[in-house]
Amino acid sequence: MEDAYLTIKELAHYLKVKQSTVYNWVNHNRVPVSRVVGQWRFKRSEIDEWIKRGRSKLIQAEIQRGAPEGDGKFKEIAEKRRFFRLAKRFPVKCSSTENPEKIFQATASNISKGGIFIAMDNSVHNLLSSLKAQNKKLKLTAELPGEGAPKDFFSEIAWLSKESLFKNTIGAGLKFVDLPPETNSRLSSYILNHSIMLDGELEFPMNFPFRLESSIVIKRKQNEIYALLKQMEDFPKFLEDVKSVKIIDDNNDKIVSEWKAEIDGLLVNWRQVSILDKGKTYIRFKMLDGDFENYMGEWSLQQLLTGTELKLTLIVDWGMPKLVRYTENALREKIDNFIQRILIGIKAKLWTEKSSKLTKFSCIIHTTELGLFSKALDEPTLRSGKLLDKTFEWTPPFKCANIIGLQSQTGKKVDGELIMCTLFPKQILDVENRVVLFRVIEAGKLAKERGAKIIGLGAYVAGVGRKGVLVRNALDMPVTTGTNYTIAMAIEGVLEAARSVGIDLSSADVAIVGATGSIGKICSQILCREVSHLSLVGRNEVRLKELASLLRSLGKSQLQISTEVDKIVPRSDIIITATNSPYTLIKVDLVQSGSILCDISIPRNVSEKDALKRKDILVIDGGLVKPPGNVNFNFNYGLAPDLTYACMAETMILALEERFESYSLGGDVSLEKVKEIARLGKIHGFQLAKLRSFGKEVTEGKINEVRKACSKRKGKK
Repeated sequence: MEDAYLTIKELAHYLKVKQSTVYNWVNHNRVPVSRVVGQWRFKRSEIDEWIKRGRSKLIQAEIQRGAPEGDGKFKEIAEKRRFFRLAKRFPVKCSSTENPEKIFQATASNISKGGIFIAMDNSVHNLLSSLKAQNKKLKLTAELPGEGAPKDFFSEIAWLSKESLFKNTIGAGLKFVDLPPETNSRLSSYILNHSIMLDGELEFPMNFPFRLESSIVIKRKQNEIYALLKQMEDFPKFLEDVKSVKIIDDNNDKIVSEWKAEIDGLLVNWRQVSILDKGKTYIRFKMLDGDFENYMGEWSLQQLLTGTELKLTLIVDWGMPKLVRYTENALREKIDNFIQRILIGIKAKLWTEKSSKLTKFSCIIHTTELGLFSKALDEPTLRSGKLLDKTFEWTPPFKCANIIGLQSQTGKKVDGELIMCTLFPKQILDVENRVVLFRVIEAGKLAKERGAKIIGLGAYVAGVGRKGVLVRNALDMPVTTGTNYTIAMAIEGVLEAARSVGIDLSSADVAIVGATGSIGKICSQILCREVSHLSLVGRNEVRLKELASLLRSLGKSQLQISTEVDKIVPRSDIIITATNSPYTLIKVDLVQSGSILCDISIPRNVSEKDALKRKDILVIDGGLVKPPGNVNFNFNYGLAPDLTYACMAETMILALEERFESYSLGGDVSLEKVKEIARLGKIHGFQLAKLRSFGKEVTEGKINEVRKACSKRKGKK
């Protein structure tokens, strides 16, 4: 890894110093540093050489006394370089005595933000002092297309090099001042048109007024990613926004191709030439003809210790010089979204290609919390907001993990995969139903293409498309929501919790909120044989009476029906919520001390914030399971690596049984199915997980607190 680059965090870990210490070294030019894709990076070989030269003494000194805080220069330097970023090479040297127009024309391909970069001869005249004496301004004269007579352009010196770029040469980054937007747009077009080829390669402007770029770190080798980028004709297979790519000419180092792409509903066409780098570090491309006035860009790759940083840069000229002041922000946002979706799609494709085993089942999951998703995908900089929400809404599903180590106690093994549908719960509830349904069906198609014989719908997506019916119809293959096994494990969890805190079911008062729903009905049928008093809570009184009539013929419980949750909660020992309401229904402060609350609802009907205020009650998650074998889901969705939700476990049980059928679909649940799937789970070795509350394991201390509260309440009675 000698040629690998280290981030600031990695360098701090490598040298065993604080990150603030590294920042201090950069600030005072004490450590060899480079700028890579807009960030500070440190070449491993240079750092090792730096240590050998005796810098290790400096490190030890810094460790002992602690690094002092920066004096603000670091921020000042970053602000200056925001206007100018050094190009990789400077092909033109111009004497200071030459006409300013010639200087401008010769160096037009090296543009800064609203300006240009000039390398000037400093051997005869002291230009550095001269420019400073001119109050950091320089007058350039140039004749631009459509502008008529030559014009003077006044520029500020945005950056000056202190060291020679070449022998006796200094560099100056110029930022144009008081330049009308339409003139700036013409200037941009001029520079693009004059930067096609240089020394047989495509010259890529390093700085440009309408230039957008973004990068992503992918845990793959640089040559793997480069190989995928070269196969651009395959882009439409995994990038939704790229509709077609046709190769016109391919002579190894230069590819001519025709493209059709969609940018937020706008279909655009162009023909481009792509220049390949022999070192496999970049691919540069430029439009030859098409819908844009000008269009060019660059894929660049940089090997890091943690993977490869892939950056996509696009420079787009829409050909609207008079309207640029009004349209720039809107167009910039559209292109930025386009870039983000392309990068995420490529990362997803590389993950998908990693699996080699035959898949027997797939589970479709979705993002639940941004924090969990950031950790799972190693993207710590994700920030919530409309841009992220919209990007996720646009992002196609992808395989995010292999489920390995699943082995029945009978000895049978099956393989599985997790398919990620990048939608947050609020999006599944709020986004137009057809959009969500399309995304879930798209995820199902990916699972089917990858060899899944049965597909499980997890969490919120289980309710999409009439609880999976429309998904099954679209895919023409078995789909299950896991509802029957969720009921079985939720009831088993309630029974375990009751034993733990000392609640006797034969004398207990139990309430089921959402009793007339498909899950609530089955829970009622099971518990009416076990408990002393059963309260049925729902919105429809007629349906509640019908359910109560059925239960009287099945069990011994005294029954009560109610449409008011607040009246039932205060006297219940155990409360089970099984609704499809997106709101908090249970007022935790009304729950009596020593009680159990089991929340099966999606979304939750119990507020975590409110529940944490009560140490004397136990709120448990419904339906968490430990599958058999040394199972690992290789993805952090809020549970331990060897645990899963019952809805997903049902899919695994059916795969082990080779019962490729839509077992739980469209509310098709029954007492017989619940008993059967529970029995099959036991045969294969599925077990109820240790009790958990809001994803965290319930401690023995918590059990003891609730047990004491329960005993105290019984004593008062």
